[in-house]
Amino acid sequence: LDRNNVVESVAADVASIDSLSVERSINQINWDTNHQFSFTPVLHAGIENDGILTEMSNPDDTTTAKPFPDDIFGTVCTAGGGKTPDVTAEDMAHSPSERNFSADDNKTNEDGTEVVPPSGSSSSNPPNIYPEWSWDHVRTYVSIRHSHRYSKAQIRALAAQDIVMLEKYNGPKTYGSTEEGTFQAAKRIKAVNPNVKILFYLNAMVHYSGKSYAANKTWKDEWAMFDPKKKSIFKWREKHPCYDHRNLEFREWWIQRALDKVAHDEIDGVFIDGIVKTDKRFLPVKNHGEAYLATANELRERLPAGKILIGNGLRANTSNKNGYLEHLEYLDGSYLENWTRQKNLAPTLKLMSAALKKGRIIMLNGEPRNVNKTEYDQMRNLDDRYDYLGKPEIIGFSLGYFLLVAEPHAHLSYHSGVDAHPRMMAVFDNTRFEAITRKLGKPLGDYVKNGNEYTREFEYLKVWVNLETTQAVLTVKDGQDTLPSMPSASVGQSSKSPSSSDSEKSQSNGKGTPRGILDEL
Repeated sequence: LDRNNVVESVAADVASIDSLSVERSINQINWDTNHQFSFTPVLHAGIENDGILTEMSNPDDTTTAKPFPDDIFGTVCTAGGGKTPDVTAEDMAHSPSERNFSADDNKTNEDGTEVVPPSGSSSSNPPNIYPEWSWDHVRTYVSIRHSHRYSKAQIRALAAQDIVMLEKYNGPKTYGSTEEGTFQAAKRIKAVNPNVKILFYLNAMVHYSGKSYAANKTWKDEWAMFDPKKKSIFKWREKHPCYDHRNLEFREWWIQRALDKVAHDEIDGVFIDGIVKTDKRFLPVKNHGEAYLATANELRERLPAGKILIGNGLRANTSNKNGYLEHLEYLDGSYLENWTRQKNLAPTLKLMSAALKKGRIIMLNGEPRNVNKTEYDQMRNLDDRYDYLGKPEIIGFSLGYFLLVAEPHAHLSYHSGVDAHPRMMAVFDNTRFEAITRKLGKPLGDYVKNGNEYTREFEYLKVWVNLETTQAVLTVKDGQDTLPSMPSASVGQSSKSPSSSDSEKSQSNGKGTPRGILDEL
């Protein structure tokens, strides 16, 4: 099959099917390396511009993975205390509570290790510019886009999160450009809850051409990476031109795009996607990652005080033996995706712990698991989809995995997609899941590892996770909820989950699969 023909045929009927059907269809095709990447278990899709189906995700590294050396991570981050009250749904119509922590509150972890600010940032930046944080419940973020205008209900849902990353292609069909669409969405979110942190999307490597970005009016094709063998512009997945960070004129254009957006009070920072793409071995420009780092460090230096810089920067089991931890030298935190493959589970836990210990923000992309896609695809009511994805056996593993290393500034997004257009029927509002909003409390210690089994205890919750079987049990300690116990699907697994007493109800999941629902990032 020719890949372009497949994509076009799927896109032709995109209005009548939902994103999961699109993802499932494309996921069955094994693209070859002639398309500049080795197809992995996830190929994400999205809707862009005139309805053409486009690829939006990062492929796994095609090089041989190397294990992490244990000495780069240090010890697991110990429990800290968030001091800021939550902003509840009831509060959002009123003025937010005044922040009651000082710039000196979190300059050291509880174990005495120093919280080191990103290189080039103001010493007052971390962590008092970070989202308000507490142990009351799981802290959340959302990555989202809408080609038109968000509904009032969607704005309220976004305002209930701690962080909102306004993805590529936000609002160009209503406001004329993604830049203006991002700004207008940010204003509306901030009007409901001024404490939400809003991030502007910027890709480190992939140039999304077309009229959706106003900045493209000044783009020059000569800035794109050139492939001397093919004597043409090098394109990511044979479609999107790639940036060449050695070009100083381009570098100024790229940095200025970020500075223009953070000049607005409503935009709290920048999200840099595609960082791990900048040093791929198959790029025609060798050592290109060093050129990108020069660009990134200059952006860090020029970023106004009080603004946040987050990146899609940490990734386990790649050609980078440190999991790209060096990017935390200029970043305030990292988004993490592609962690659900078996070989990535334990290394990603270590990466998150290392980042949190440095005082950085973590944004883990959580995927539903054990989904009956046929059943799910047939659900044409969004409430039914939320109810379904909130089942313990579906939400349990991603949530339990996150809680193993949750510390101040750790945020989770649990969702089925990032396109908020009504026809996509995406599940993205974390606050609609009881497992996420219920009382959590401070951790009583770090996680305890026993083979493939990990346990951790909070004031109001016990967590048990098996990384080999991808099972999880979340046990509410005070009996405030009545949750089903371990489903029968887990019978016959190599390890047994903890049992629950009458006063300790469990939320759990059965044997997981290596792949969850695909999102569209």
